[in-house]
Amino acid sequence: AAAAHDGFLYLGTNQGLFYRRINTDDKFKFVEGTQGQVWFLEVLDDELFCGHHTGTLKIDQNKINRIASIQGTWQIRQLEDNKWLQGNYDGLYVMTNYENQWNVSKIEGFDNSARHFEFQNQKIFVNHEYKGVFILDVDANFSKVENATVIKELKGANSSISKSQDKILYASTHGIYAYNQELKLFQKQNQFNSLFEGNQYQSGRIIPDSEDLGFWMFSKNSINRLQWDDAEILTIPIPNDLRKEVVEYENLISLNDEKYLVGTSEGYLIIQTNNLTLPDFEVAIDNINLGI
Repeated sequence: AAAAHDGFLYLGTNQGLFYRRINTDDKFKFVEGTQGQVWFLEVLDDELFCGHHTGTLKIDQNKINRIASIQGTWQIRQLEDNKWLQGNYDGLYVMTNYENQWNVSKIEGFDNSARHFEFQNQKIFVNHEYKGVFILDVDANFSKVENATVIKELKGANSSISKSQDKILYASTHGIYAYNQELKLFQKQNQFNSLFEGNQYQSGRIIPDSEDLGFWMFSKNSINRLQWDDAEILTIPIPNDLRKEVVEYENLISLNDEKYLVGTSEGYLIIQTNNLTLPDFEVAIDNINLGI
């Protein structure tokens, strides 16, 4: 995981959280109290949240404020001012903060791991690789699930769910789907089919871009930025052999308009798209020999 906040760059690893000032060659420093697996980093409402194996942390430069000790915080989404939704190993929780007093309560009626989820119109969409996509109708207080349905047809290894331009997106080896609120079903987005051709599929991980014009996805031989307006796909030919990512745990953040950080299992890469040149080339075959 990675995030930029208040002039500092933070990197979450399986050894804990590290930070240094942006655009410097300073050595990364360890944030005390974060030893272990970091799953999630994101700035929400101008606060840096950290999802950790041991619970939920709020980060202030090199200090932590432990919000909850519920194990395994996968992801956090902001619902409204002073209210956040988080997914954990054992379900979904709501965090509230009033006058700097934090309260965390579980949404009753759902006990599955919630690593990939999104919220829209009082519905929570949770992707489960082996069970399908759950659609949970919750009460106004986010205290319990009032109705739950599961789309069993949408399941598969390395699948994911995310949101882009207010669309709930699901991606798997079968393609990218968007939820139609009126029809109450997921519809395939055929304009992006080329990303799944030629055995290139690696991961359904979807990362919205910083301007919400599209999103990023990862395939076996490239990193890809997909845009809604013209269905254009910018393909950056950096194969997974170089990236060495853990599949379905890929991450990418914007450092500025044309500069991106990509996490790998051995560090990170910096990509500058304004200097990216991808020339066309041809391969000429001069001779073919068949050995018997």
